[in-house]
Amino acid sequence: MDVLEPFLLDFNSSSELNKSDIEQEIIRLDEQRKIALALLKGEVPLEVLLDCVADFKIDAYEYLDLVEEVIDSVIDNQTVIDDASLILPSLP
Repeated sequence: MDVLEPFLLDFNSSSELNKSDIEQEIIRLDEQRKIALALLKGEVPLEVLLDCVADFKIDAYEYLDLVEEVIDSVIDNQTVIDDASLILPSLP
C-alpha cells in the first residue's frame, strides 16, 4: 500500500459528470494528493489539507475519522507500506 493511500479521496464517479467535470475532478484530486504528500513531509500544516478536503464538501472530522480507520486497519492487518520513510523517523 502506498503511504498516501489512507489520506486520498475517492473519485466522484457520478453519472451526471460530463467530460469537463471529470477533468476538473481529476485536477482537484491530484492537488489533494500533492497536499497530503506535503503534509506527510512536514511541509504544510494539517489545516491546509483540511481546507482542501472542505473544498470537496467533506467534513474535516469525518475525513479524519476515515483516515484513522484506514490507518488502524493497516496496523491491524500488518499491511506493508511503500515509502514508509516519509512517516517513520530515520534510524542512525
